[in-house]
Amino acid sequence: MIRSWPCGVVMQTMEERLCLSGATAAPDCFFPIGVWSQPVYSFATWKARGVNTMVNYESEGGTVSIDQWSNAVDALGLYQIRQPRGNPALDIKETSLLAWMNNDEPDVNGVGLSVLAANYTKWKAVDPGMPIFTNLSGEICSTA
Repeated sequence: MIRSWPCGVVMQTMEERLCLSGATAAPDCFFPIGVWSQPVYSFATWKARGVNTMVNYESEGGTVSIDQWSNAVDALGLYQIRQPRGNPALDIKETSLLAWMNNDEPDVNGVGLSVLAANYTKWKAVDPGMPIFTNLSGEICSTA
């Protein structure tokens, strides 16, 4: 399902990925509580605080691969929303991956809609059921 929100934001719901055993309502549905761009060594601390989803793969200056980061998420029983691997097809069996993430804050980082649309089209061709997550700074909404 595609929903349109204020300021032209388009969001695909994650209901199918979040609900366990095909359920569509609480208490059997999962509610993501995420934290942004965290290093692997902090995952256990965030889990202890009640966070269940890591958002945005953090390479720690190139010292941690996306595979290492994802394996650390899985080892703690967490979920992830992140950029696709270089070959997105390698993510299809990643059961903890809730959504692929588009460019960070494209509205203020000079990423045009054509880039976002191209990513969407390319990724959906690989896995039509994977939601696409895009976060916005909100700056454009506050000046409208």
